[in-house]
Amino acid sequence: MKKMVKIMLLTFIFSLLVGLLPACSAVSQTTGTTKMETSSTTTAGASQTGKGDNASSLPIVKDPLKLTMFFGWNGNAAKSMKSWNENSVWQEMAKLTNISLEFNTPPLGQEQEQFNLIVASGNYPDFIWTDGITYPGGADKAIADGSFLKLNDLIDQYAPNYKKLINSTETFRKETMTDEGNIWGFGMVENKIQGAWLGMVVRRDWLDDLGMAVPETFDEWEAMLTAFKTEKGCEYPLLLSKTGVESDESLIAGFGVGGSFYQIDGKAKYGPIEPGYKEYIEKMYQWYSLGLIDKDFSSRDGTQTENFIVTDQTGAWRDGFYMLDNYVKKAQNSKFHLTAIATPVKNKGDVAHLRQTNFNVRGLYMAISCDCKYPKEAVQFMDYLYSDTGYLLANYGIENEAYTMVNGEPQYTDLMTKNPDGLNTTEAQNKYALQQGPMNRIWWREMFTYGKDAQECESIWGKAQSDYVMPLITMTADEGNRYATIMGDINTYVSENRVKFIMGVEPMSKYEDFVAQIKKMGIDEVIAIQQAALDRYNTRK
Repeated sequence: MKKMVKIMLLTFIFSLLVGLLPACSAVSQTTGTTKMETSSTTTAGASQTGKGDNASSLPIVKDPLKLTMFFGWNGNAAKSMKSWNENSVWQEMAKLTNISLEFNTPPLGQEQEQFNLIVASGNYPDFIWTDGITYPGGADKAIADGSFLKLNDLIDQYAPNYKKLINSTETFRKETMTDEGNIWGFGMVENKIQGAWLGMVVRRDWLDDLGMAVPETFDEWEAMLTAFKTEKGCEYPLLLSKTGVESDESLIAGFGVGGSFYQIDGKAKYGPIEPGYKEYIEKMYQWYSLGLIDKDFSSRDGTQTENFIVTDQTGAWRDGFYMLDNYVKKAQNSKFHLTAIATPVKNKGDVAHLRQTNFNVRGLYMAISCDCKYPKEAVQFMDYLYSDTGYLLANYGIENEAYTMVNGEPQYTDLMTKNPDGLNTTEAQNKYALQQGPMNRIWWREMFTYGKDAQECESIWGKAQSDYVMPLITMTADEGNRYATIMGDINTYVSENRVKFIMGVEPMSKYEDFVAQIKKMGIDEVIAIQQAALDRYNTRK
């Protein structure tokens, strides 16, 4: 991480000159110098006027320019490509703008680890996509450290499309800016919030064979899993996440708590120290002891679990709606039938208050680092994706290849809906359009291509409410630094012991000692930080 050098003297004239530069916010706090240089090859055009679509200003640069990008995989991208260089949108962007990208793509699941190495080295790529990574201390600290650019002035001058979009609603403004007023990246913005796309699924054909109704309570779930084991010969009735708790809260929410931080009526809480969390651990330990949970759940990978699913070795697990059709195609049993299932609760009539939840701006951003020598061009490059033509390119791909216009509306071609290489629509989007990224995203664009059971997932998983979900809060640089320092150790301690309790390696008689240790490690201070950030978010305008 870059070292910050305090400025002892700044003349009035020099401070005025620095104020005119589109530099890192850290510059005015530290040395007054910057590693950034603005290219002299940028063409004049609409993108510099602050008005309208920037398509008329292309190409952005006269001479070819290459920028670097840290852009992680997702599971569907990894199935459709060997490299982001194969993605049609980034290829087309290079042709249109004369700016190409050199990708730094960490192995799937190692995004944070690889990013930590970048932070430690202090050598940043030009662009950093933040899905799967967290800057130690948060966005404001990244800016204060001289790692990420503060983009407010650059967007004001060179990103008319993004500027117009984020200022179009109060929610967009609130969710694209930190509490300190910093714009730190180009967000994935959605006008209509996508519903829950993750949740629990079960073998509906097995329930029908057994004459069992879809379970609602944990007791009914236990009866179902037991029947799967004893009557259907299922070896792993429930595939539990290797962490012991589902990231979308689809099991633990039934006990009225979250797996980490959540809020009730504006009060921040931390799940592992709440009574409901212990109830959840006790239930998972009970099911594990009964052989209802895969005994090796903590070490399974995706290939193994998919094999269990399609070979009748498991009956319930957490998944995304987009996978249901895939499993049906691969299943060895011709009667194979899946259905989404709502979060189980303790008593009939209870309502879960946590689930997989999206926001208009999901907290996913393309940041620009302070090592970028062409910040103006980088901003213009990103802004094109929010233009009218860039919007179509990002969401639908290249016209007459991935989509055609029908009665004035874009419609996917068979390349996307009946892909000759066997890709489902979500996988095809990763290759021929953008499934996620810095864009004005239409989430429902692909739903019509999925089967009935997949299309019904959202309404079933949406039976759980989301009022306990923590909003997209931001911390101050000091808070973020303190949070990272304390939570690094707590997260490790909690994750290790959660699995030990479920597997019986650590007896439940020691659970209160576990809670006491978390408190000794400073969780109350972190909850206070979360509370302060939540209070600021609730009053943010």
